Amino acid sequence: MPISPPDGTPLAGVVFINALDTLSIASTLSSDAVWIVYQQQVWKSWFSSQPYPPSELKKNQLAMIFNNGPKWGPNVYVEVIARVLDSGGNMHLVRASNQWIGRTD
Repeated sequence: MPISPPDGTPLAGVVFINALDTLSIASTLSSDAVWIVYQQQVWKSWFSSQPYPPSELKKNQLAMIFNNGPKWGPNVYVEVIARVLDSGGNMHLVRASNQWIGRTD
């Protein structure tokens, strides 16, 4: 495993969107963008085209990968906002507050 530089590595992660009222998430839903808010700073990015391993997903989950973010944290809380698109092309924003940014070792 490569050693991290002294000032850390760029923020990367996975955003999971869970359907709470159904056993599976609609296959017509997709998500293309994420905003991460830390204190008074906002970072926006497009999700990676790299797929999340389907074998690790639940039927009621959508997962998108982001990377090359700012060097915030580790050990901070952020707000995550994802743009979700439905089959009609309608845009919906989904927000999760108090999301922990940890570190991977």
